[in-house]
Amino acid sequence: MNALAMLYGPFLVIFALFTAALTKPADLVANDLAVGNMNPLLTIHADAVVREYSMYFEYQEPGRGELHVRRVVTILNSEGRSHADISLRYDSFSRIGSIQAAMYDANGNRIRRYRNRDIDDNPAISNINFVDDARIKSFQMYHSSYPYTIELEYRYDYRGFINLPGFAPQTSERTSVENASFKVKLPVLQPFEFRTYNFAETEPSEDLRGGNRTLVWETSNLPAVRREPFSKAARDLVPLILIKSDQFSMDGKNGSLESWNNFGRWINELWSGRQQLTPATIERVEQIAASHDRPEDVILELYSYLQRNTRYVSVQLGIGGLQTETALFTDRNRYGDCKALTNMLKAMLDVAGIPSYPALIESGTFHREIDPEFPFNSFNHVILMVPLEQDTIWVESTSNHFPPGYIGRANHDRYTLVFSEDGGTLVRTPRLSPEQNFQKREAEIHILANGDASARVKTRYGGHQHESIRFVAGLSAGQQLQRLNNMISINRFEITNHLVEAAAVSDEAVILLEMDLPSFGRQMGNRLFLEPNLLEGPMRAVPAVENRTQSVHLTANYYDHDQLIYVIPENYRIEALPDNIHLETDFGLYVSSFVHEEDSNRVIYTREVRFEPGVFPADRYEEFRDFRNDIFRQDQPRIVLVQAD
Repeated sequence: MNALAMLYGPFLVIFALFTAALTKPADLVANDLAVGNMNPLLTIHADAVVREYSMYFEYQEPGRGELHVRRVVTILNSEGRSHADISLRYDSFSRIGSIQAAMYDANGNRIRRYRNRDIDDNPAISNINFVDDARIKSFQMYHSSYPYTIELEYRYDYRGFINLPGFAPQTSERTSVENASFKVKLPVLQPFEFRTYNFAETEPSEDLRGGNRTLVWETSNLPAVRREPFSKAARDLVPLILIKSDQFSMDGKNGSLESWNNFGRWINELWSGRQQLTPATIERVEQIAASHDRPEDVILELYSYLQRNTRYVSVQLGIGGLQTETALFTDRNRYGDCKALTNMLKAMLDVAGIPSYPALIESGTFHREIDPEFPFNSFNHVILMVPLEQDTIWVESTSNHFPPGYIGRANHDRYTLVFSEDGGTLVRTPRLSPEQNFQKREAEIHILANGDASARVKTRYGGHQHESIRFVAGLSAGQQLQRLNNMISINRFEITNHLVEAAAVSDEAVILLEMDLPSFGRQMGNRLFLEPNLLEGPMRAVPAVENRTQSVHLTANYYDHDQLIYVIPENYRIEALPDNIHLETDFGLYVSSFVHEEDSNRVIYTREVRFEPGVFPADRYEEFRDFRNDIFRQDQPRIVLVQAD
């Protein structure tokens, strides 16, 4: 399923590619588009100014409606050029009725009108969409001289949708808005709900006449969003209106968004009766189930069977963004998208007598939190929930390398809609603690009298931190070496031996390294200067922000522990060691210590860092900055060795 398509309905695919605007086509007087007529305050921190952005949607009946869009944008510089990339998606449930576009110079004089021959119309096939009946009309409105203005109008006719169109006058940072309006017309008796985010006018004006209800939101003079460091994602700072009707229709299949339960029941009906497998696979599943006493072991082997015998390919035909292919199709063809692979695993578990339930989820590192009180189709992915007596196992069926029970950073700690014949229920996926997202490193570094060194390093990874290492473990030895060289930030080094392994049944991985470190110690006279923070390097400094207004959103969630043993040359002694540090605040933990073992002439350097997600008021930013910058400074320790007398 396409993420944006499922988040705001078929409509907002338009906005992800090019945000839209107005109710009816209207000619603008040239002077109205002159850059000099803009509010100059709107150019501050802006690469583009949306001069006019209006959208009108007329709801006709469940699954049928008409969308009119008009957008006028002044592009101030080359950084705003993306606004001139026009890409309008349509499919079997939508049709683009007309497109009108023109370009104007800085004085508001029209310099080009775009015709149908300027518009490409191509299949919406991507590198993961093997089959897709959607198409994209696209063209570029580029000009060599800035600033210039583009004007776009188009109409969509819909014959199937779940969500009504959403309204997002600003889709990114560094874009301001002069005037924008959102109008929705629907029958008076048609139940609906809406939510507003970062919108000044939370309640629309309302007009009742002719048996219809017309809702209008208007806004103007929105300055460009300037995201401050460690604030919300840009998508959570810009204005947004979501609106839905209780009834919808897709492909002649009527459904309800009145409750999560109703929506889950509709999805389940699309999946019902599509779990048949080939006789050979049924026989294999029965053999696997008979050979194990514990359901956990059956799940592990069936998941492994799926990973070995199928590959991920997206198939988007008709209602295919919501309805799974049959398990029989996936079984025979050995490929499928997230729905198909999840459905096949469910079908195999059914044969094994282990109940499981598909779960719709909005996957991705940055996702909008679901409102439990506002049923809305914001999902773009499907995983599988397998409830057991003592625990619940979640499975990411599209991964060919994740272990069972690990669904990845893109799916952890968020609501899913688990569905069955009983309907849909919101269930939250597990949240991993910092200690589960660990990196634990042990190393022994032998320093030579000339400053050269050799090292043996073992690093264990868990949870989110192990994902990239697990991927590396699946590469060839040569590819692994290339990746490891890119991962290490030391100026001069050579990996002489390496091993990368990922655990088969747990979310852990390990890297073993043997390394030569030429000139690791810097010689000055009879002294050697060592920088012992091997492989990690210092964290970034946090910048100052004057008059901070945005809350502090911390997303880091991990625990690192390093113990590095430095073996000092026999003819050297310790002249200076860094101080031990212990910083513990609401923002995290940082500990570093140095212990000199005189008998063995070794220095043991221990570094410990723990961060957990959290939200703090803007006035605590400086306190957070002080903590992180203290870490930045302490992460650059220096050991001084001097030749013994």
